[in-house]
Parts: sequence; C-alpha cells; structure tokens
Amino acid sequence: MNKAFKYIICALMAALTLTCIVLAAGKDRKGREGMECRHIVVDNDSPQGQRFMEDEDVLGHLQQHFGTLAGRKMKDIDLHRVEESFNRCSAVLQSQVYATKDSTLHIHLTERVPIMRLQGKDGGFYADAEGNIFPLQAHYTAWVPLIDGRLPVGNWYHPDVPEKQWLDGMVSLVGYIQHSKKWTNRCTRIHFDRRGRMILFLDGLEESFIFGDNAQIEEKFHKVEQYLTAVRPAVADKKYKSVNVRFNGQIICK
Repeated sequence: MNKAFKYIICALMAALTLTCIVLAAGKDRKGREGMECRHIVVDNDSPQGQRFMEDEDVLGHLQQHFGTLAGRKMKDIDLHRVEESFNRCSAVLQSQVYATKDSTLHIHLTERVPIMRLQGKDGGFYADAEGNIFPLQAHYTAWVPLIDGRLPVGNWYHPDVPEKQWLDGMVSLVGYIQHSKKWTNRCTRIHFDRRGRMILFLDGLEESFIFGDNAQIEEKFHKVEQYLTAVRPAVADKKYKSVNVRFNGQIICK
C-alpha cells in the first residue's frame, strides 16, 4: 500500500469520525431542546450550617426571579441569566448553572468567606480577604473578629481612597491574627474610639490593649505577649484597665 493511498484512507476515516461527532451533537442538542426540567439540584461549597444561602433560599431566588422552572423546556431557560442573577447576590462569589441529560438543572454556588465583621453607624457588614464588602446575612452569623466603633468608612460599597487604604490595612491586620497560633482564637474584638485609636480586646481578659493604629503590628503584639507573660503575673493583685503598646519600647499600664 503506497503512502498516497494511506493518506486517503486516513482522511476518509477522519471525515467519517467528524461526521459522527456532528450527528451525535445534533442529536444530543435536539434531545436537549425537547428536554424538560424535572429536577433542581443545589450544590453549595460551604458546609451545612455555615451557609449564607440554604437550599430553600436558592430555590426561592429562582422562583422570585424566573418563576416555576420545573416542567419548563430546558431550551427556554437562559442559564447565563440565572448565573448572573446569583452572581449579583452579595454573599455569592461565583455561580455555575448547567443542565444534564437526566433533566436536572444544577445550581453550584461558591460563597464569599468573611474574615471580619464591621459594625459602624451605618450598620453591619462583612469583609472577605480581598476587601470585598457584603451585608450581614439572615441565616448565618460567621464567627469572625468584630471591628466596631467610629470606623472611618462612609460608603461601604464605594469607599474613597483613604477609606480603601484603611480597609486594606484591616484586612492585613486580621490576616495576621488568623495566621497566628497565639492570637487567632483570642482576638475577639477591635474597637475604634472617638479619637480614632484602635483598641484590641482579648477573650477572657478585662484589659483593653491600645494599639493606636495598625502599624508595626508584630512589635505591638510582642509587647502584649510580654505584658501577659511577665507584667500581669507579677501584679496579680493589681488589675489594670488598659495597656498601651503604641509607643516604641514602652508598655504603659493604667
């Protein structure tokens, strides 16, 4: 068998394979066009009990925005629009909506993961590790550090540059706390007083720790540790209300 004949045979086989694929795709598309939505399956990445949107919330969202989908032809359901509607939900980071041959519509959600709760005069909000702000949710309260008091943010959704810099600084601070074995479960609250000073509270302690701002965080936490391991045990009979660690080389107790 010469080379030219082999090439002809290979070309014919490739063409036949392509034709089969096209016919199968067309048949599959035709089948999908006539397929009805019989089931809706919700797949949420978050563990049960830690979800901002439970299955009933997702189904309620579908009903509110798209009506009853069960029994509707799959070809009449705009999957892209359904995805976009979930992506507009404040607690949703990303959604994927797709249909399978068993007449099932799948809703896959990836929720935002909050790292802190911001409580200011304009209400409460969460922030994730990228500094994205989204409102508190009705069904689940995340166990994250609370940041409250006089917060220098006017418009949560469109903060000015200085406010965005402040928010980025708080994300860095909370990230440091979360990645520290010593402090991750101890820092429960960060408060900003009327003078704009940042004050930390540790779980189980009455003292407040005045940081001032979020500069030189490691050094300030080191001074907090020095207070807890050396100063506090030495003056067990004397209770301090505040411990100021914002000055270089000093721990001021009152």
